Amino acid sequence: MDDELIIRGSLEDATLPELLRSICKSKESGVLTCFVRDHKKSVFVHKGQIIFASSSFLDDRLGEFLLRSGRITVRAFVEATKNVRPGRRLGAILCESNAISPDDLVESVREQVRGIIHSLFGALKGTYELILKEIDTQEMIVLNTPSEDTIFDAVKSITSWSRISKGIGSFSNVFVPAHDSEKILLNLSLSSEETHLFSLCEKGRFSVEEICGMSYFTNFETCRTLWSFLLIGALEAHESVDSSGEAPRRPASSFDLEADLHDLVEKYNDLYSHIYEYARHRLGEEVETLTERAMLQVYGSMPNVTRNLRLDLYGRADFDTFLVNLSPVPEEGRYELLTAALEEIVYALLFEVGSQFGSDEQTRLTREIQNLRHR
Repeated sequence: MDDELIIRGSLEDATLPELLRSICKSKESGVLTCFVRDHKKSVFVHKGQIIFASSSFLDDRLGEFLLRSGRITVRAFVEATKNVRPGRRLGAILCESNAISPDDLVESVREQVRGIIHSLFGALKGTYELILKEIDTQEMIVLNTPSEDTIFDAVKSITSWSRISKGIGSFSNVFVPAHDSEKILLNLSLSSEETHLFSLCEKGRFSVEEICGMSYFTNFETCRTLWSFLLIGALEAHESVDSSGEAPRRPASSFDLEADLHDLVEKYNDLYSHIYEYARHRLGEEVETLTERAMLQVYGSMPNVTRNLRLDLYGRADFDTFLVNLSPVPEEGRYELLTAALEEIVYALLFEVGSQFGSDEQTRLTREIQNLRHR
């Protein structure tokens, strides 16, 4: 006990994801136990990695989880339960009776653990006890996912707006990538919508409120996802003012602005060409149909900016068409509006790839596009 440090507190003052992120970031080992209603649930961390969770809630037990998820039958559950005794665990008994395979059991335990963690993230009231100590992992089926991904995924269980709002702070804040965001993103399994949201933050110019208007999520989901990125250290919040105390502005010169807009379109054209070549290699001339369907989506959401716009035989967008369409827009709003339109095209193309070739191919291509953004 001399080597153990015990910290206690209220879940109303400190959220579970913030506590876990702090433990993981400092590479600590220990057990974080939460007392919610009449239940006790614990999360085990080993050298900064979330590895396991346990619960005293009866419906969180392994047998009930396997039955609820359809992995075993009621008969198998009842018969195995009869044979449980010290030294004879339910999982081993189920495997011996061929009610479930060892591989399925391991993955099921990991899903059970993730479910316990998810249930804790939504807790608004209760107390916690953190005991920092070494963890014996020999008897555990440990999680095989990075802690950042575990936390990021579990935050989706949070439905409290007051907690999310407090987490993201002012809606005028600008979220930008942290210095080690690229490394953190490699540990995440992001959807195309989440990738799109992070790409908006990479611009370093949009407030939370503006991002809510461009995101493919609802405003609630957008704010929750932004908070998730903040919690795992992929984003950091900046006030939307510069050192002089004035809001950041685009260059006043029309010439400089046009050059900026041109450079922006060229960066996105590199992404479009990559997606286009991917689809053309598989579809041949039919790739034109795919790009036309994608552009129809874009026309519907941003008709003024993308009017008369088509992707050429290399999958690239014409800058001059954008310039004509943006001419009625005040200069200070053109860059942001063009960025939103260009992002819309990326998302529409990736959506069509998913519809044509399946979600696995869409995910793989999305990651390739994310890598291209960082070059």
